[in-house]
Amino acid sequence: MKTSNNTNHRSGTQHSISPAHAQYNELQLNKRRATLLLVVMAVLWLVILVCMQIWPEQKLWLNILATGAEAGMIGGLADWYAITVLFRDPFKGIPMPKLIRDHTEIIPRNKARIADSMGRFVQENFLAPQIIRQKIEQRDIMQHVAHWLAQPANAKMLSHELQRLTPRILKIFQNRDIEQFLQSNLIEWVDQTPLNRPISRTLKAIFDNQIHHDVIQLALDTLDNWISRHPLQTRKILQKILDETGLIGYLSRGVSLLGFDLKKQTIDGIIRTLRQLQANPEHPIRLMINQSINQWMLALQDDESEESKQLEAMKQDLINNPTMTGFVMHVINSIRQAIIDDLESQHSAIGINVEGLTQRIGAQLERDPVVRGAINHELALLAEYAAGRYANTAIDYIREQIEAWDTKFMIDKIESEVGADLHMIRINGVVVGSMIGLMLGGFRALFFGH
Repeated sequence: MKTSNNTNHRSGTQHSISPAHAQYNELQLNKRRATLLLVVMAVLWLVILVCMQIWPEQKLWLNILATGAEAGMIGGLADWYAITVLFRDPFKGIPMPKLIRDHTEIIPRNKARIADSMGRFVQENFLAPQIIRQKIEQRDIMQHVAHWLAQPANAKMLSHELQRLTPRILKIFQNRDIEQFLQSNLIEWVDQTPLNRPISRTLKAIFDNQIHHDVIQLALDTLDNWISRHPLQTRKILQKILDETGLIGYLSRGVSLLGFDLKKQTIDGIIRTLRQLQANPEHPIRLMINQSINQWMLALQDDESEESKQLEAMKQDLINNPTMTGFVMHVINSIRQAIIDDLESQHSAIGINVEGLTQRIGAQLERDPVVRGAINHELALLAEYAAGRYANTAIDYIREQIEAWDTKFMIDKIESEVGADLHMIRINGVVVGSMIGLMLGGFRALFFGH
């Protein structure tokens, strides 16, 4: 018995009724109920008429009942007609006045107008920029997002999705044809894009905000710290550079006869100069570098300047050099493969870091209402812009889809959604009509005696 119950339970689960099928069943049930009730009311009316002939002495009360049955039939038939002409012409093949026939098949005849009306309704009530912005600003969306991100299970799920999807996306670019296509188009784009003005604008933005001073200072501070921790290695590197370049080779051998170590003095001078540059923002060399970069930036604004032409020539030399382009593509491919290998490994460092970062961001956002408010504000502005920019496209799509629907499909779809309620109107028409008929019949019998 236990096995049988389990089998029945599984069978019931497998054969569960879908929502669409349940709607259809309800529609058919209400349609049969309404029709049956109308038939019952017609039969009742006929029976009452017969009874009035058999028992004329009960004609007063039977007349009240007959009036109720008649009103019920009229109400049911009127509602059946009203519902039917929404979708179909009940007079097909029957000669009818044009005034009546023109007001049948109301929904199919007005499909274009309905599509336009639905499009305007969606636009005015759902996709209007001011409404979208208001809805977003009324809700602390980032509060819900932050709470969701802070949950370990959600952070883990996001990390796993990243590990699953990212390698698949990156492997698309390992296809040789796709890789060659992207490489050729990238090289062509770089070849046809002048770099002087973008570089000039970038440098101008850096100089206008004085960011370069902080960057230079950070680089010099980092270099000074490294020199302080590795003095011997610093000297070996500088000496190797001097030896390889041959800058002071012959001169050093000459002055060494006089007991003067030119290499040591040169290395000491380089280290001393670097520390002076680090300690003094107004050092002449730093000012000279700033001035040179500024002059270069200004020269790059002119397409015909010597600096712009030199930059363009250098760019052409690089992109036309197979060794250079091969090296760049090799670096890109190596980085891509390293990311894929890490994400596909059992203990992905990227995945672990993403999981931790997700939880940390979620927790910090939960504790910081100011940042959440700022993000919510920016999201509202973005949504408002997107609605104003793309709402008409969405509305046109809705309108086109409705207008393209097959008329029978549209009727079936509307009937499946609201048909059950429409046929309940038929039932209500019979019931309400009968009650009104009984009241009118009673009123007539009470005041007029027949």
